[in-house]
Amino acid sequence: MSVVIKTLTPFTECDVLIEALTSLNVSTTVNGVNIITDRHDYQGQQCFVWNGDTYLFRHDSDELNGRIVNNAIHRQYTPTRQFLSKLEIAYKTAYQLHLARLAEAERLRLEQERLARVEAVRVNAIAKAKAQGYRVKEQKKNGKIQLVLTRTI
Repeated sequence: MSVVIKTLTPFTECDVLIEALTSLNVSTTVNGVNIITDRHDYQGQQCFVWNGDTYLFRHDSDELNGRIVNNAIHRQYTPTRQFLSKLEIAYKTAYQLHLARLAEAERLRLEQERLARVEAVRVNAIAKAKAQGYRVKEQKKNGKIQLVLTRTI
């Protein structure tokens, strides 16, 4: 029998979920939109199934009353409830890192746009001054550009 358990934190980002699983030393395989883990139970491999909005964890709810079916001797098995609790914490941490990366990328994009605008204004001002017969001398002071225009009569 399979069951789907909902956690307090919805797992909505594939990359973040994989990062969180990796931090818990759980190997994953992406099969289409589903994420298959290396965790096993009576029904086979446990996996995260995409339902269109979130990833839901599919596993055997009985867990054979705590007895481990696969690799019982060679591997420590974390019960599903504990696993999901740890995963939720790891997911929240990975999601915060993901948001920080997105914010940094946005900051860099805005800075590049600002620099492009400054350069365009600078080039336009120099071209306009030269068209009016000025000689242009450019100076940079404290991160600001100062254009000195001179014209002989």
